[in-house]
Amino acid sequence: MRLDIAVLAVDTGDAPVLKFDEGAEAETPVAIVGYPQDGPFDVQTGRVRAVQNLRSPDIYGDGTVVREVFSLRGLVRPGNSGGPIVTAQGKVAGVVFAASVTDRDTGYALTAKQVAASARKGTSPQTEGREADTGNCAA
Repeated sequence: MRLDIAVLAVDTGDAPVLKFDEGAEAETPVAIVGYPQDGPFDVQTGRVRAVQNLRSPDIYGDGTVVREVFSLRGLVRPGNSGGPIVTAQGKVAGVVFAASVTDRDTGYALTAKQVAASARKGTSPQTEGREADTGNCAA
């Protein structure tokens, strides 16, 4: 299984780094955080509906991958992709990647369990400060 996640260098000033919460499950309340529709910073309340394994095409069109995802009840809009869902304890439970095209109150996020290893890899001393080829996804 191939899973590519970019970790961007961002100057956060004195803001603390959020930790992952790999224990979120159905009914966990979350905040859906981001800049939807190219707008200002926005926070929406939501909750995890279910955890599921989702088979979908990989970003390169080289086949399919299976990812652990949350279906969310809450307002997820275009532009939320890449933003976190945050628990009441201030931890990242997942990363938004899609909004339903048929139900305004449904969105989807990769689970913290799904993205944590890639995030750690992207912040390791071996990769720090190195630029990565974007491949075909940013042509």
